[in-house]
Amino acid sequence: MNEGLLWYEPEKEFELEKSIEKAIDYFVYKYGRNPLACYVHPDAITSEFVSREEIKVMPDEKIIKNHIWLEFS
Repeated sequence: MNEGLLWYEPEKEFELEKSIEKAIDYFVYKYGRNPLACYVHPDAITSEFVSREEIKVMPDEKIIKNHIWLEFS
């Protein structure tokens, strides 16, 4: 993981897809482009999937629970 945006989701029970979409919307607002990849804690996701903007969402143990990492490159 290189440069990116760390998104915190304060709700203990949150909908992953909805939270990822909010994080991507903010990323696009802030940086003017879509992230290249998205990482979440393995407990939050059962398998890799592709978000609405066709951004691959992957599990990574380095990501803290209730956080989403959106990566530039």
